[in-house]
Amino acid sequence: MADNSINDDENTKTLAFSRLQEEAKAWLPTDEEVQRRAKLAEKNRAKTPSLGVLKTHTGKAIYKAAKEGDLATLQRLSEEWMGNDVMNWANPDHFGRTPLFSASSKGHTDIVKVLVSLPGIDINKADKNDVTPLLVACYKGRTDIVKVLVSLPGIDINKASSNDRTPLGVADNEEIRAILRAKGAR
Repeated sequence: MADNSINDDENTKTLAFSRLQEEAKAWLPTDEEVQRRAKLAEKNRAKTPSLGVLKTHTGKAIYKAAKEGDLATLQRLSEEWMGNDVMNWANPDHFGRTPLFSASSKGHTDIVKVLVSLPGIDINKADKNDVTPLLVACYKGRTDIVKVLVSLPGIDINKASSNDRTPLGVADNEEIRAILRAKGAR
């Protein structure tokens, strides 16, 4: 009987590993891409560890999950990488927008709550135009996200964008304006 339970356990682990491999195919680089990057790194006399390649693609998966509101994927990735000092949860896109910025912009409150609980998240990190997650949430009328962000220690509720717009200045929603004023926004 012990042999059957061991075999069942091994089969379950094999199936779970197979599923993870299939999911990883969506964001892991192909063998050709890994080889291309390795040659480029060698050419530049730098070493590209496979963990660095994995980190880059996992960062893209985190960004995509945050932008699309894919809570299950974000939670899975956060559990896999929790406590790993090589993962940068604030991995920005080419506009400087972090996963927190995108989730705040799109109105994904659950995603915002997960992201602000992770290590390494800068809640005041602005994009290339100095727009913060709080400012974009205020601009787009994302009341629930504004409530989450202003409740965080260290939030800069008066941080202005490159064109001198503040969260209070861009908020058209009276409830958001009241929340910001209650926190001392000017």
